[in-house]
Amino acid sequence: NSAVLSRAGGAGKMVIASDGELVGRLVRKHDLGLLFPSGDAIAFRETIKRACEATSGELAQWQAAAFRYAQLSSRAEFRRVLQQSFTQTFERAPMIKEPSR
Repeated sequence: NSAVLSRAGGAGKMVIASDGELVGRLVRKHDLGLLFPSGDAIAFRETIKRACEATSGELAQWQAAAFRYAQLSSRAEFRRVLQQSFTQTFERAPMIKEPSR
């Protein structure tokens, strides 16, 4: 699940994941590592070999992406986005007037 990506990101580690579902989409979107076709064991093996042969530049790129992702998915960032959403919602909401007596 995506919590695993947050933990990997916090540790600066690249990810190997299948290309399906949420984790695969997040790995692709944030360039967190390598993907292989879901259910393809041979492709999985080749992806592991590819990761072992990665250049230092690729590893540094994945590490930087992992740290960025960890910041985006932190509790502090979640809280900030949630508060921003509430603030924007209330700023757009019409003022409610007290009923006349």
